[in-house]
Amino acid sequence: MSDTAASSDTADFASSNDRALRLLTNRDHSEYEIVTKLMQTTDEKTAHDVADRLKQVGLIDDERFARAYAVELISRKYLNKNAAAAKLRQRGIGDDIAGKVLSEIDIEPVSRIIDILTSKFAHRDLTDEKQYRQTVNALMRMGWSYGDIKKALERMQNDV
Repeated sequence: MSDTAASSDTADFASSNDRALRLLTNRDHSEYEIVTKLMQTTDEKTAHDVADRLKQVGLIDDERFARAYAVELISRKYLNKNAAAAKLRQRGIGDDIAGKVLSEIDIEPVSRIIDILTSKFAHRDLTDEKQYRQTVNALMRMGWSYGDIKKALERMQNDV
């Protein structure tokens, strides 16, 4: 390899490394996300080399990323574990890591749905058929089962 090609590879690695570090200053990313973003401006080998180096020094940790993202999805986005697992897979997290991380999070579906109904959907009039249907559909899009939604709604009506 010529000196020009070697210096070009070194410069490409350095600029890709800088870009990855800038990305990581905003939030954690999975290895898949970093490689995908780096491949927009560099070749696949360099992107993987940069990601491997960042993993070695602990700046990329898929398990740490998955844990933080799962907590955000479940607590702030109100998703259930199945929907959170799908989102983690979209970010390049394998089923083994996703399963481990999600097993650490304790959720009782009916209680969680009641929490969602009393916070996010508190403004809705569930006696109105249209708003009731919209609320049930929204909860189902979040990944909650119809059975759990129905139990939560019944429990709320019994508590009134």
